[in-house]
Amino acid sequence: MSIYYPSEKNALIKLYVPNPERPINFVIEFMNLPENRLSVPMLESIGLALDHIEAQLAKVPKGARGKGGSVITTSTGKFYSNGLLIEDLAKHKNHFDLAFKPTLARFINFGIPTIAAVNGHAFAGGAMLALVHDYVVMNSEKGFICMNEVDLDFHLPVGIIDLVRNKANAPKYVKMMAMGHRFGGIEAEKAGLVDYAVPSSKLLETAIALADNASLKTIGNGNTIRLIKADLNRHVVESMIKGSCEMPDAYLSKL
Repeated sequence: MSIYYPSEKNALIKLYVPNPERPINFVIEFMNLPENRLSVPMLESIGLALDHIEAQLAKVPKGARGKGGSVITTSTGKFYSNGLLIEDLAKHKNHFDLAFKPTLARFINFGIPTIAAVNGHAFAGGAMLALVHDYVVMNSEKGFICMNEVDLDFHLPVGIIDLVRNKANAPKYVKMMAMGHRFGGIEAEKAGLVDYAVPSSKLLETAIALADNASLKTIGNGNTIRLIKADLNRHVVESMIKGSCEMPDAYLSKL
């Protein structure tokens, strides 16, 4: 069974379980094709999908083992995500701080393992979204992961550089952030930006196998994983919060 957000008729997100025997292992498929631009409605739809996943996790008895839990994000076609929808920045004040950063922080501290299956290009905000996952599997045959803000004359907000520094091997993060270098899958794996680069035919299969294995670390509703992640990523999340002019209670309640 698939659930569509915000609706089946106007689907931006599809949420489904690839294996009925693992009912808390989810896939979030981006359907805002062809570029999966991160508009406010798109980010809200991702949030609704995460809400549903957390509601299912809440039903797992405290301390229960063997139930698992994981979430994969992916898409089809040329793009994983081509970043923020620039037109939305003009319509929604503080779109980056009040909609996008909370989504990043929520993934960073999510209570079950998260895997980005990067099917194609992940540029700018799309690269940021991929990098906040616990694991990244990338298509080795096509697509680049790139922070191209320098080419757009767009200053990166506070916290984002810390996010990439937390992932990439120096001096590779300088190459990515300051030079806007485009990393193909194999090069991104060598730089530490992604965990595995595999052929497109193996992308989702690899991500699901990784998710199945990692999900076994989830006990109960995932609170232990959530707390460990919060400590591991404290500097990144605090940096993003301090760089925001306003943070809503709804965001803080997710941490």
